[in-house]
Amino acid sequence: MNAIAAAKFKATCLAVLDRVEQTGEPVLVTKRGRPVAKIVPVAPEGTRHPQDALRGSVTFLGDVLSPALPPEAWDALRRDGADPLVDARPEPQADVRAAGGGDRRARERSDGLRKPRKTLPVKGAGA
Repeated sequence: MNAIAAAKFKATCLAVLDRVEQTGEPVLVTKRGRPVAKIVPVAPEGTRHPQDALRGSVTFLGDVLSPALPPEAWDALRRDGADPLVDARPEPQADVRAAGGGDRRARERSDGLRKPRKTLPVKGAGA
């Protein structure tokens, strides 16, 4: 995409518009290096929607409306309570804190060793 300064665009506006129409390439108008406008060619009258260019390019393979899995594979229909994903899950990793590694502050927070916050006395509360 070509870029042109706003001052130069002002001086050569009609020539830039003619070039965009002929080449179909957009032009970016900048002010002090910042983009402020984009000059693009007008879409042809015959095309109403950009999706029209994709018409006929999709190929359907198989039935797109039926489920991908048979109903027997659905967990919601299982009556035996077995979950096929439970057996596929990896074993949990050893606790990093138990091994002595990890973040000291995280261990302190989780162990409850954090210093208690100071509480201010409430005015008007009789003691």
